[in-house]
Amino acid sequence: EKLNQRVDVITSMLTQVYNDMQSESYIVRVEKYKERCLAAIQEKERGDGGLVTPYYYKWATTDTLKKKSTRQNITSYNLFREYAGSFKTFEQIDYLFISNFIEWLTSRGYATNYIGSQLKNLKAVMNKAYKEGLHNNKDYQHFEKMSEKVLSIYLNEKDIEKLINVELDKEDKPYRDMFM
Repeated sequence: EKLNQRVDVITSMLTQVYNDMQSESYIVRVEKYKERCLAAIQEKERGDGGLVTPYYYKWATTDTLKKKSTRQNITSYNLFREYAGSFKTFEQIDYLFISNFIEWLTSRGYATNYIGSQLKNLKAVMNKAYKEGLHNNKDYQHFEKMSEKVLSIYLNEKDIEKLINVELDKEDKPYRDMFM
């Protein structure tokens, strides 16, 4: 029974590796597939130390983070996992990966500042894992957080007071009240 369970786990892993490679627009070559499958099996047997996705999840759900940050970090984790799959190693997070990740996020309609936040989180994950000795990849240190100035439009107290004091028809008052 244990052997059957192990075979099921490995079969699932091999299928995931194949799906990940296809989603990365790879032409799945036997040599590359074999290499990734062996790496995934070795990582599984050692624990998840060399894989980014499980580590990212652990980072995103750490109890020491504030609840709001935890929700945002889980959203970041989910986006990363959707793009990268389950079996990316820390060494595979290079400039090309990041460029493609940015392109993928952009194609989904995310704003520049939101994409910048995703890069910031990935960089934090890579940095923490580096400090813990889980990888030697220093490419993450060159990731730049993207950002753009945002025009914030808001009402100050004086503007709000003016709106409150405007004489309106009986029909329009509920709309103003809802807005306020």
